Amino acid sequence: MRKISAIAIRGSLLASAALAVCAPAVAQEDAPATAAQSDEDEILVTGSRATQRTSIEFKRNADVVVDGLVSDEIGATPDNSVGDTLERIVGVSADRFKGNANELSVRGLGPTLSFSTFNGREVSTAGPDRSVAFQQFPSELVNGVLVYKSQRADFLEGGVGGVIELRSMKPLDYGKRRIQFEIRGDFQPKDDDVYQHDGLGYRANFSYTDQFSTGLGDIGISIGYQRQDTTAPEDYYNANSTFQLCNTSANNPWLLTGNAAALNAAGAGQNCTNATGPRTVSGTVIGETRGDAYFANSSRSFRTQQTSEIRDGIIGALQWRPHSDFEVAIDGQYSNRASLEDRNVLGITEGLRGVQPLVISDGANGDRPGALLSYRGNSNLENQLETRQRE
Repeated sequence: MRKISAIAIRGSLLASAALAVCAPAVAQEDAPATAAQSDEDEILVTGSRATQRTSIEFKRNADVVVDGLVSDEIGATPDNSVGDTLERIVGVSADRFKGNANELSVRGLGPTLSFSTFNGREVSTAGPDRSVAFQQFPSELVNGVLVYKSQRADFLEGGVGGVIELRSMKPLDYGKRRIQFEIRGDFQPKDDDVYQHDGLGYRANFSYTDQFSTGLGDIGISIGYQRQDTTAPEDYYNANSTFQLCNTSANNPWLLTGNAAALNAAGAGQNCTNATGPRTVSGTVIGETRGDAYFANSSRSFRTQQTSEIRDGIIGALQWRPHSDFEVAIDGQYSNRASLEDRNVLGITEGLRGVQPLVISDGANGDRPGALLSYRGNSNLENQLETRQRE
């Protein structure tokens, strides 16, 4: 019985193998019908998923260590700028300006040790060194960002940390007409709280791509424009990092008028200090007592600022292909970014004068022992107004 079972099993396996061998021949006979059916059921993948597949295929075929995002569609990346797009790539970190990624470092070597190109040419920049402000490039107008993390013989020299390459659309390679328009709005509640501000902003882009067959050959054109007008209000609290060890307490820090002798007699005219005995100035005893030690800060400031960020960007390309083996391409990029800050600073410039401590931390509530939590004192107040314009 065991021998018959083994023969039966062996026979079924051979039959399965025979069916597997014969299957391609049967499928080949029905090939036209199958092809027609696949055309009707074809699923076209676009958008982010297509970008991911294209990027993976590009990395797989590359002969160097490269990472990036490549897409056939313009405007496929929704980031505020190319800097934010590049920051998504492993090994790339950004120095942020106005909340957006600006100068980039590859493999932690700093923005001045990388080399950047736009369609194979060195990227121009208005900075004092080789670092590039990638915030100037709208992500909607760039359809390829690559970061080469290893070198190749045909690379332009200078990319010690890596080579960052930006690519714009080639209209003849794109192969179809396309008109795209997009607008996005944003609302900043903090800016809406500012007098005569509404907190509204927007970001819009328009692109046009087309191809023409003429007697001189194929001509392709691609042009894209993006404008951003937003705001990013901010509040700051800054304190001087120098702390003074004190144990004195002014008797009357509220006395703000009178001659120097009267102010010193009240303890209101001198800075706190770590005194070992009574202090005197010009024969006048300082009106203060000595107690527990505490740490006081010399100055503090409160700053609020309204900002405006306006950016205009244009990227275009013109291709002429008179023959399949000959092509002329002209492309370019223009960007203008204007950043405005209106700063209002309230400064407490003499934080050590006439200090009368009220609450000194003992460390029981998680504070540092000796931290000055509450006090009375007097200081000059300064209202510092400043406007900064960056083009």
